[in-house]
Amino acid sequence: PPFALLRAFRSAHGLPPHAYVNDIRVQRARRLLGEGIPPADVAACLGFADQPHLTRHFKRSTGVPPGAFQRGVLSLPRAG
Repeated sequence: PPFALLRAFRSAHGLPPHAYVNDIRVQRARRLLGEGIPPADVAACLGFADQPHLTRHFKRSTGVPPGAFQRGVLSLPRAG
């Protein structure tokens, strides 16, 4: 039964499958934004429908929109 599989997945990972996939995509978005890739390109690369779709999930997860996150990360002094 599919509901048993969903319950097992949630029990193992703490999130339902769709939320888990979105969380992974937001984690990847953080890395790509930190590398200086524009938010619209990040959205397309990670399979979001468009930039507002990325923004909605990103802001829900991190508390800030992707552009503000990127500006903050890129303004940090680089070690090296």
